[in-house]
Amino acid sequence: MSYDSNGLAVARPKLQRLVDAVRARPDGGRVGLVVVDAETGERIDWAGGDPFTAASVIKVPILLAALRLADAGTVDLEQRVPRPCRDPVGGSGVLKELTSVHELSLRDLLMLMVIVSDNTATNTVLDVIGIEAVDALLRDCGLGSSRLERKLMDLAARDRGLDNVITAADIATLLAALVRGDVLTGSHTRTALDMLGRQQVRDRLPRYLPEGTRVAHKTGDLPGLRHDAGVLHLGPTGDHPVVVVVLTEGFADPLTTTDTTGGDASDLGADVGRIVHAAFTDHQPSGG
Repeated sequence: MSYDSNGLAVARPKLQRLVDAVRARPDGGRVGLVVVDAETGERIDWAGGDPFTAASVIKVPILLAALRLADAGTVDLEQRVPRPCRDPVGGSGVLKELTSVHELSLRDLLMLMVIVSDNTATNTVLDVIGIEAVDALLRDCGLGSSRLERKLMDLAARDRGLDNVITAADIATLLAALVRGDVLTGSHTRTALDMLGRQQVRDRLPRYLPEGTRVAHKTGDLPGLRHDAGVLHLGPTGDHPVVVVVLTEGFADPLTTTDTTGGDASDLGADVGRIVHAAFTDHQPSGG
């Protein structure tokens, strides 16, 4: 197995066919797809600037905003944070079920937010750091098309027209900057990638990848929507970072329209991961 340095060119026509298939769907499903070679800065982009409902991918900038405050000494990852006794929220996560847990460290809240997409943990993190810290991160990184306007599962705010919106291009730019060390110190860069690497929903980008392939990523799920955004560590030694962001919306197949994982949109993310991995890894035939 050898490394293919021309991976984006190899992947482009195969990814184009996936995008074309989505555009031909009768249900009007759509996709935003961006792939970035984080070492060279080269990228390929389909509808990368189109806005999508953020779902839980918004937790990536929340994570980085919290770690940036830790870099500045404004917060401490080991500080104890009281669990909100009156404000558990629905959707994904386990904290709402743990009635005997009264406080957690900020680090543990971030871990729950990322690996099981815990919405109560996320809102507790936002109570600590403030939505303005996320706004500042997005602004400082030049990500003008993405925004966090409300907490998770705040349906009243959503009904008032406030929503969380991302683009594939913005999230890809943010992840590439993270990998380059442009967002956080080295220690907290490693913390972010380690947390994202422990993601427990693995039915999209990592699904078809060989065991041991490192993928640091965050998924997002809502009816009709299955996102995945992350860093695939490719090449013969797994040290070549490739950022992949797949955003989907409007898929009407039975599985994707439920609140569970799975369905055509999840399959699309898995196919993208497989194609990108294969494009950057040239499998040589064994034998003479």
